[in-house]
Formats: sequence, structure tokens, C-alpha cells
Amino acid sequence: MNLVGHDNYQKVYLDGQLVSGGARSDRRLRMIKWDAFKNKRVLDIGCNSGMLSIAAKKAGASYVLGIDAKPVIQVAQEMAKKENLDIDFRAMDMESEEFKKEISKGFDITFFCAMYNHVKPENRSNMLQLIDNYTYETFFFETNFERKPEPYLEQIRKYMTFDKESFCGLSGDRKPEDYHLYRLDRHKNEPYDSCYLPYMEVPISDVYFCTGYYKMSGNKKEREQAKIDRLKESIPINGQVRPVLVYKNTKPSIKQTYALKEGGHRYIALKELGKETIKIRDITELMQKKNE
Repeated sequence: MNLVGHDNYQKVYLDGQLVSGGARSDRRLRMIKWDAFKNKRVLDIGCNSGMLSIAAKKAGASYVLGIDAKPVIQVAQEMAKKENLDIDFRAMDMESEEFKKEISKGFDITFFCAMYNHVKPENRSNMLQLIDNYTYETFFFETNFERKPEPYLEQIRKYMTFDKESFCGLSGDRKPEDYHLYRLDRHKNEPYDSCYLPYMEVPISDVYFCTGYYKMSGNKKEREQAKIDRLKESIPINGQVRPVLVYKNTKPSIKQTYALKEGGHRYIALKELGKETIKIRDITELMQKKNE
């Protein structure tokens, strides 16, 4: 196996013997709950020798795409061949049109580990938005070498729309505190198949939403308002990244065409910003199939 040009932070084994790599790969692997990868579509941006991609495929992922530069990607391809694993490893620039086309096919889980500072500064917010738009369940993010996590988290909270943020642990090799691994998740109340439905843009007045938000008080109201405020900062810059989920209204007492199923924070933020349209996904048929 040709290891020329290979960044050895990920471990590479030949016939069970370690020939290259450091401790950070093992720390990452221990921090991730791999049972959640079964039947998932996984994207590994900056996959290096393919350690995370290989672990995801072994955990039952239905499809794994790992991208990185040459000659690093050749090591990953050889590793997959040696392990007899069907993984789509490709030499690809994460800032290219080719990458935008591939990520737009949608993924359940995305890895973006120690890659943020490899993106051109003027493209970083767009990269986070792109990943956010096409990652439907879970996003793993790792900070870069010897940089504190707060500035990264500030950008993630501003440009991404995940509902839950978890600190997995310190993932550095020589000094664990050099790297910080985070997991971001979306709420599970969204029907799984809905993320692959096309979206359309309709007048916001066509969507009915009955909410108790305006009757809330205390800490709960503050938490909900913080989410809405972050969206009100992000939407003027990035637009509405995630469509809300709606179903066709059948109640004669309600005049609107659709009723909101999921996406209340986005709906309220758009209303408070004075937006006249909203992106929706119509899940009427999914709901009907679920009730059959």
C-alpha cells in the first residue's frame, strides 16, 4: 500500500499490523455510537484513510461516500478493497460544483472532522449552510488543531438549524484538548421519509399554525425565543434552509390550505421577519400511509 503523502493521524493496518497513524482515530471511534448507523446514508468530508467511513459501513450503513484529495483517497480505496467493503471513496474538492451536486442527494449522517479551517474563509458560512440543508439527522463536527471550540460553535449556531448539541469529548492525539468532537441532532418527530420529498414555496398565509408559544412564560419561553432569534439572524443571510412539514387541511373551520406539522420555530421566525412566503414539504400521503 502506497502511503506517500498520507496524513498519518488516522490509523492504517496491514495484515493486522499498525503501519501508520496516531491515537486520535481511536478516541473518535470510542466516542461515536455506531448502532445508530444501520441503514443510513453517510457522508464523510475529508475522510483521510477512511477510518470513519469504514466503521460506518461495518455498522450497517446503506451507503457511504468519503471524499478527500489524492493521494490520501487512494489509501482509503485500498483499505475498503482489503476489507471487502462497498464504500464510495472519491477524490473530490469539497468546495467544487461536483461536491454540491453529490451532497444535494441527501445524507442522514455527515462527518466534518477538523475540516472547517480547510475551507476558504469566504466560503465557510456557505459550507455550513450546505451541510445543514442536506444532513437530515446527525452532524459530527470536530474543531481544528489548538483552537478553542467557542468560535466554531458560534458559527454553527448561526448558520445551522440542528435542535440538539452534544459534546462527545476531547479527541486530540498528543494533547487531547487540541481537538473537540461534537454531535448535533435533529428532533425525531419528523417522518423519516419526508426529508427526501421535494419542497415548494407557498404564501405563508396558506399555512395554518396553532401554537401555544405566545402563552409561554419564564425559562421555557426564553429557550424557545433564543431558537427563534437565531433563526431571525440566519434567515436574512441564508434564506430558509429547511422547509417546514405540512399536511393538507380538511377542517372546514380553517381557511388555510395547509396545516403545520413540524417547523414551528421557522414559521414564527419567518412571520416575525415579515416574510410573505415559506418553503414546505407536503407529507399528507406519508401520514395517510402511516395510519393505514
